[in-house]
Amino acid sequence: MARDRLVRVTKGTLVRVPPTTVTLVEKIDSREWTESDGHVTIIRRYICDGTDQEIFVRSKLELDTPIIYSGLVRAAIDFDAVVVDEATHSGRWNCTVKYKTLDTVGTPINQSSYAFDITGGTERITQSIQNVGNYAPPGKIAPNHKGAINANKDRIEGAEVFARSYNFNETHILPNVLITNEYKGILFHLKASMNDKFFKGFDRGECAFIGATGARRGQGDWEINFKFSASPNRNNFTIGEILITEKLGWDFLWVKYSSKVDSGSNTLVQIPASAHVERVLDFGNFDNLLIGSA
Repeated sequence: MARDRLVRVTKGTLVRVPPTTVTLVEKIDSREWTESDGHVTIIRRYICDGTDQEIFVRSKLELDTPIIYSGLVRAAIDFDAVVVDEATHSGRWNCTVKYKTLDTVGTPINQSSYAFDITGGTERITQSIQNVGNYAPPGKIAPNHKGAINANKDRIEGAEVFARSYNFNETHILPNVLITNEYKGILFHLKASMNDKFFKGFDRGECAFIGATGARRGQGDWEINFKFSASPNRNNFTIGEILITEKLGWDFLWVKYSSKVDSGSNTLVQIPASAHVERVLDFGNFDNLLIGSA
């Protein structure tokens, strides 16, 4: 029989790596979904082949199935033998892996704290929401720049204004068993992404995950602080005479200007020629943060 080796999969836990002949295949009736009293359970079913040893079946499941799946936590691993041949060290096993909501697997749900900051900051804009008026001396007509701010002959200076922003953070207590390299990798890949669906009161594209900091409390659970920033979506608004149908909160909008003779004042002015909405953040599934969406 092929030799096995030990690998550390979580701090303080050693798992025996099964021989390469051991395989794990998900069954066609896998991913059963149930919900009761607001708690979701997903069951994934597998066939494990290639070993007569229970320890190798369990370690194969621990190594090859995710700890976090669809925002749920791996709560239980079960398996039973279909056939075992000790002479050839072969066998087939029916396996199930259950995933449940975090508060059903022993995490304290009453030790969270929240803080927010709406004092904001400033941003430089080159286009106004609305041109309220244009004024000139008697006998003259002021040029209409179509909302361009501080428009000079060859450039738009813009203006510094208060930014509409909402920054908030949440501190949650998570059990030590969850804070694996896999979970840290999830946090890393979600950093600088925006919500792909409704999250914490914000529509899709309005909330960005800034990052997280964490520290273990002695030999117990982890205290993790999650930081977010929100920016409102905008739909069906105009830049000059250009209609913008959609700009998500964390999309970037920029405007290209061109020179045109203003018919009223008969002067050359800079006006919006085109407007461009750029997606600069990926979407992320914030369910995998394991802190809920409400």
